[in-house]
Amino acid sequence: MHLRIYYIFRRLFAYKSHKSNELRIGIVLRLNIRRLMKLSLGFEATLKTLYKKPLHFKVVNAEGDPTLLRALLMQLRDENYTLIVPVATATTEMAASLIQHQPIIGLAAEYSAKPRQMHKPCNIDLVDDELNKEQIIAFIHTAFPELKNLTYL
Repeated sequence: MHLRIYYIFRRLFAYKSHKSNELRIGIVLRLNIRRLMKLSLGFEATLKTLYKKPLHFKVVNAEGDPTLLRALLMQLRDENYTLIVPVATATTEMAASLIQHQPIIGLAAEYSAKPRQMHKPCNIDLVDDELNKEQIIAFIHTAFPELKNLTYL
């Protein structure tokens, strides 16, 4: 996952909308859920580790209100944040519909390549936060070599 974030980070930060050296990153949560908050904190920590220049993070939470979510996304867009990071599928879809020029990285989002590529230019990428089934089964076989039957749902 670190390599993927690094690749996205390097590619998208060719876009720089302000004159200072500090890159401004807006993370948008639709709901205040512990898992989503941990995901955003992990993303923030990874970027701080990989990118040695000053970073400014602004984490906003819509508290489940779609009108507030829209307003928060528009605020980050209008304030020319270098990168906008919506967390979860619905938030990523709304960001894609509102933001055409700033880079967007969706976290924990299922947003296929076809709708992303319809954006001209395509300013959206995703961080895949799930393990594929082969990795999970290989781990289970390593951890439990005596296991004979396995059902994967």
